[in-house]
Amino acid sequence: MTDSGDGAARPVGDTVREIAARGFTAGADAYERSRPDYPAAAVEALVTRMDLRPGRTVLDLGAGTGKLTRLLVPSGATVVAVEPLAAMRERLEHAAPTVTSLDGTAEAIPLPDGSVDAVTCAQAFHWFDAPRAFAELHRVLRGDGLLALLWNVRDESITWVRTMGDIAEELVGGEPRHQLEPWLPEARRTPWFEYLELTTTPHAQELTPDGVIDRLRSISVVAAASPELRADVEARVAELLRTDPETAGRDIIRLPYTTRIHWLRRRPDPGATNGGRAGTISLTDTEEPMVQAEGGSASLPTTREELLVLHKEARARRNAAVGGSHEWEAAQAEVGRIEVEIARIERAMDPPRV
Repeated sequence: MTDSGDGAARPVGDTVREIAARGFTAGADAYERSRPDYPAAAVEALVTRMDLRPGRTVLDLGAGTGKLTRLLVPSGATVVAVEPLAAMRERLEHAAPTVTSLDGTAEAIPLPDGSVDAVTCAQAFHWFDAPRAFAELHRVLRGDGLLALLWNVRDESITWVRTMGDIAEELVGGEPRHQLEPWLPEARRTPWFEYLELTTTPHAQELTPDGVIDRLRSISVVAAASPELRADVEARVAELLRTDPETAGRDIIRLPYTTRIHWLRRRPDPGATNGGRAGTISLTDTEEPMVQAEGGSASLPTTREELLVLHKEARARRNAAVGGSHEWEAAQAEVGRIEVEIARIERAMDPPRV
């Protein structure tokens, strides 16, 4: 059912990125058909650690079509889903009709203060304004409630999976990519939450070759691309599937993932005592020094054109390294650092209008 909230709710914001709004609206059907669900072990961890049961309330933020939402319902907890895009909410409400579905964003959650016991956020936090989102999440959570940030991350140590990702990445530009975790430094230093740990669970989809193409279409930047660009990307990936030794001639293709869950715990209100010291929690209490990625420069160029050259070079170093190795991780971090700077420049040139 759809609920507009109550008088204590905050107003819905307008901070969803234009690329997300276009892509996920256009690709909502492909998203529902082709995106993976979440492994039973990961869902069980959420239910157990968050103590989800009758009498408890969990918020699924940025719920999309309800891929995770529907898996929380059997816990018996009251499940509230917040999703800003009507096309995605429509599919969520069909898949999980007992869930309260709200139109809202992470930066302006339409719920009263202290109204939920736990929050999940799957495949979405990289689109948010992290400082504002953490403040809002702190507001709606009760006590020392848990926040779980989840992603199904394609296993790009597999050659064909990495190549498919590189083809799609050509459309990315400065848009946020969850694999790079650009929000993680903020999660480690925010005064609102204590970062606890990362847990991982292996996962996989079994898809036909057409199903892999459908999965590609569910990526927001692909769905939002022009018909010509989208057709080119789809044709190149189809050719990859026909020719790569691991996929050629197969009726069913295994697409591997790792399900990553970042766990955070709500801190006391900033006005409360912090480690014996009264007053607001200072950023310096939790802030970690910035570490330069190996192989990267201490400072980056200030023009988009120069940054795109560095971006290409860093991607080449990453692709030449063994997936998961120290060299690969260092190059991946450098790619992320450059993309964050490209995004900053592009936002200044043309602020998102949603």
